[in-house]
Amino acid sequence: HKYRVTAQSLQLSNLIATETQPPKTNKSTSKKKKPPKKAKITCAVFDKYHQHIYCGTSNGLLLIVEYATWKVLNRSSKHKITNSGQQIKSICFSRCGKYVVVNCGDRAIRYIDVADDGSSYTVRKQYTDAVDRKDWNVCCFSSNGEY
Repeated sequence: HKYRVTAQSLQLSNLIATETQPPKTNKSTSKKKKPPKKAKITCAVFDKYHQHIYCGTSNGLLLIVEYATWKVLNRSSKHKITNSGQQIKSICFSRCGKYVVVNCGDRAIRYIDVADDGSSYTVRKQYTDAVDRKDWNVCCFSSNGEY
């Protein structure tokens, strides 16, 4: 396959809409609430078969985009994998393509199971540094994908 950058691929960040409702105006207070910020894509990676793009966002969503149609397969807020809306820093697939490790801004690494068709996932485990509470620099699998 040859991949080329097109105007459509540059607008990938426009696929994300904020999940919150616009703020309600209260006539009794004069303060205006700021509109919620649009989520931005912080990292993206193709799956093993180059059919889906897994995108980490600045508010903790792990989006799955179908490459052929540019359709977001999971847009709802239930796919938020970080606890406090922290960004996703990096995504790494195993060699077999069934598992994903995600490095998040809330100082946790999450181990994720990907469905066979690649259109959904389940968070299996979460690892944190219990002693020092430091951020993880990078996450990856071993060469055989076992660890």
